[in-house]
Amino acid sequence: MPGGPPPSPPPSLRLSKQTREQVATLKRRTGIRHMNVLCRWALCRSLLESAPPPAPATDTATEIEWAVFAGASGLLWWSLLLERSASSGDSLSASEADALLRGHVARGMSYLVGDPTIKDVSSLGRLALTSASDR
Repeated sequence: MPGGPPPSPPPSLRLSKQTREQVATLKRRTGIRHMNVLCRWALCRSLLESAPPPAPATDTATEIEWAVFAGASGLLWWSLLLERSASSGDSLSASEADALLRGHVARGMSYLVGDPTIKDVSSLGRLALTSASDR
């Protein structure tokens, strides 16, 4: 990225109260027990959109450590976010990258909760396959 090295991932992913409640709804609907898994789905869902996400809410209801959110694929998740930002021509500071991550997860979670076809784990797989075939 122009302007120096890219920022490092934040120590944790902060979720607003609304996003935390949406995670709880999706846990019930899908049977997925771990919020980090749902947050990864939300990130991917949001990254499909060409427009940047809205600014994230400033409240913090819960935090997920980066290592827990990202698991063994931390570099992959962070690279996806930074690449998406670079494709828009943006160079990010660490705080901007953190806000972008929170914004993508919050927007993606809203999309997933609002999608009436998301009823179980297999519906997430169908969503991924449908999204891939649309491209």
